[in-house]
Amino acid sequence: MFAMLRLYRRAPRRVNRKKKNFSCTLPGIVYTLLTVMPKGLSATQRTLRCLREQGRICGIVERFNAHVGPFGIRQDLFGYIDILALDPQRGIIAIQSCGQSFAEHARKILENEIAPEWLKAGGKIELYGWRKVKLKRGMKAERWMPRIREFTLADFGQKNFPSPLDSEKPMG
Repeated sequence: MFAMLRLYRRAPRRVNRKKKNFSCTLPGIVYTLLTVMPKGLSATQRTLRCLREQGRICGIVERFNAHVGPFGIRQDLFGYIDILALDPQRGIIAIQSCGQSFAEHARKILENEIAPEWLKAGGKIELYGWRKVKLKRGMKAERWMPRIREFTLADFGQKNFPSPLDSEKPMG
């Protein structure tokens, strides 16, 4: 009996962890850290690590809603915010993180009706797009690097965006 159980016992899981260079770039600044990272890190987790290296306090505000659709969906705060970060110099920052679809996510922020209100209230909006970049041309070594875009009110054009708060009518 015990011999049969031993034959069917599963082998222990092996965790594939390799040492990789991780870096985060800002204009004029490069942060590099040699860490042990799991192979498949999400764009949100990469962004969180990058923000914490810069000394920002951050938290995830994107949630999974299992009650919508047959398989559930991920819902962002206000339709575009994945992460909120507190920076001592810049204030509160709304961050959208993505992988390869940078232009789609930029369009998503620009079409959102609440994003200009966030900027008018004094908040900042940033988009982090993660991609693998070769260290040197012709070499195989690659590193995950973010493409960072900051949005301002000028990005939303001269459109007269109605405030979502103005559309509410008093009850009665």
